Amino acid sequence: MITAKEKQAQLLELEQMLFVELYTNKLEALGQTHIADQSQLSKMLDSPYPADALLMLLAARARNAVKKGAKLEESIGNVTIDTSLKYVFQNLNEYTKLKNSLELQGLCGEQNTKNLNRVIAKALMLGYSAGAHDTEVCMGRHCLTGYKVKVSKPIKNGRFSAKKFETVKNLVNEMSDFFYDGTRFTSKLIIAEAIFKIINNFSLLQGNSNLDALKGYPQRCPSIRKIEQYISTAPPRTRPSGHPKLSVEDVIPLIKGAFPDRLIHKKLSVK
Repeated sequence: MITAKEKQAQLLELEQMLFVELYTNKLEALGQTHIADQSQLSKMLDSPYPADALLMLLAARARNAVKKGAKLEESIGNVTIDTSLKYVFQNLNEYTKLKNSLELQGLCGEQNTKNLNRVIAKALMLGYSAGAHDTEVCMGRHCLTGYKVKVSKPIKNGRFSAKKFETVKNLVNEMSDFFYDGTRFTSKLIIAEAIFKIINNFSLLQGNSNLDALKGYPQRCPSIRKIEQYISTAPPRTRPSGHPKLSVEDVIPLIKGAFPDRLIHKKLSVK
């Protein structure tokens, strides 16, 4: 599965391609088979003068590719180089000049012109296919590896890490909600300090620091600041009339009584 951003980037690439209908696998993978008019290329190849028709189509698509953002030059460091698309335009111009020259010299009759067109069209498609093949051979593995390293693997690892942190975050919010479920009151900072001491003491017990849910934290326990962030989405509470603001020492036994070590272990062991 690819990200929405990566899919959008690949769709933009499709818009800049010259013979996108030849890349059926890519189109199917992106669910974009509708954007390629398969009949258009076939009509060009079946016309009496396929090379002329094909090159006219190629020229139109090359101009459209430029409109879609394809570049004619690229800067690499301090050096500017011509892109393959620029060579496409240059070769199209050379073809037109050569064709006009042959016609002016009367070297091509109608039948010979048709035959020459067929040869040129076949050569053009052969060259395009061969070039595409070699590009895939040279770049395909690197692109796939790069995608796995830069996209797939980080997403997978990110989701795995997020799930681990989510387990601790859920526990923290359960503790916070339990404390506020009633007439008790204190600040979120004091709640965070109390929860920190409870989880930190739990992690110091033999074997608990090896729980996957705690391995993401350098001290095998979320910091007070992190716990504050976890409970920051809780709705604000107002102090009930006549009830004092409890201290950390007051809060710890209240939460600890509802969340003994065995229950904390069970909640943090959820995969």
